[in-house]
Amino acid sequence: MLDKFLALLERFVVAHELIAANSAKTTLIEKVGDVVRAEETVAEPEQKAPAKRTRTPKPKAAPEPEPEQEEEEEAPGEDWSLAEKVATQEELLGVSLIAHPLELAAEKITASGAISTLEASARIGQRVRVAGTRMTWRRTPTTRGDYIYFMALEDLEGMLDVVIFADVYRAARLSFSKPGPYIVEGTMELTAEATEPTLRAEKIWQVE
Repeated sequence: MLDKFLALLERFVVAHELIAANSAKTTLIEKVGDVVRAEETVAEPEQKAPAKRTRTPKPKAAPEPEPEQEEEEEAPGEDWSLAEKVATQEELLGVSLIAHPLELAAEKITASGAISTLEASARIGQRVRVAGTRMTWRRTPTTRGDYIYFMALEDLEGMLDVVIFADVYRAARLSFSKPGPYIVEGTMELTAEATEPTLRAEKIWQVE
């Protein structure tokens, strides 16, 4: 009986030693593996991500200056005379904006001996000669079957009503086909019914 116990104890001791030896071996192998892995980690260099290549933008070329265009000089043309400008404005607009027609004919009017409408209004009963442009025009039939014509004559100082009988109108009919200015010769009158003096025309012609 004792022999069996001793044999069993011996087996137990051997088994315990084998287990201890295997456990120590396993621990040693794990330690060796850790050392090897640590050395491999130290030995391998750290791989860095490749740096991105950036392109340097090329400088833009400065735009070439456009060639200056030479301004074409207009050929000098013949300018209109003041009289032509006045005549054109009267034809298109009915009135001159740059000069009065009497200003263009000032020398001829002075040479004719004409006075202003303002001065003529003060010469009742006298024969006078005035110059001006036609502002208004109307006619009235008479009992004899012809007409009496009424014209408002304007100069640079005022306006004067002119009475034109049929025989005077027929004699000056061609002159009235143009815009004027006119020279009117006649007698200044002031009737009881009128508030303003009138010029009874005896002769009318256009200032050329």
